[in-house]
Amino acid sequence: MSKKKIHFMGLLTNTDSSILNVKLDHGFEMRTISEREGVKLISILESSPRTEIYKKLFMEFHCLSKDKSLYYISNSFECDIEMNEEGFIT
Repeated sequence: MSKKKIHFMGLLTNTDSSILNVKLDHGFEMRTISEREGVKLISILESSPRTEIYKKLFMEFHCLSKDKSLYYISNSFECDIEMNEEGFIT
């Protein structure tokens, strides 16, 4: 096994900039990203067209705030993991 850095990003819904004032333990942080940057990132991660991502984020899950931002919780940490030939954790 080898140590690998794991990055966590969890999208939040029904919130606004006040969420950035919440202090979290264990290295977790509240962050924000613009609507455009967020849609682009999620589109890449899901290999889906941006129009589909817009529908999911803003109509289905109500992730866009009034100030046209997306808010998320994030953290990074190292852990012992094994990966297969395809790059997936085993």
